[in-house]
Amino acid sequence: SLHAANHGLRNQPTNMNNAIISKLATLFQIRTVNYRIQGDMHPEIAAQFHMEYTLKLIKGQEKYAEQIINEHIEDALKYREQIALGIY
Repeated sequence: SLHAANHGLRNQPTNMNNAIISKLATLFQIRTVNYRIQGDMHPEIAAQFHMEYTLKLIKGQEKYAEQIINEHIEDALKYREQIALGIY
């Protein structure tokens, strides 16, 4: 889909390296699946809004971007476990 093609990022900063862009793509995919599992009618759009939140956090502290994204990936995977257990 269009959203998947740009990793859920409409206004992607141009100064991000490939590792960070790749991690953002991974985060977007995890979040999309999480929303899909929860039965969201528009999982890509929900994930897109969630990605905007992550990008706002990164803005102004780019040197921590990878660390922030790694934490968000970890959180999204933990959240998926909670969804599976029905405790979200």
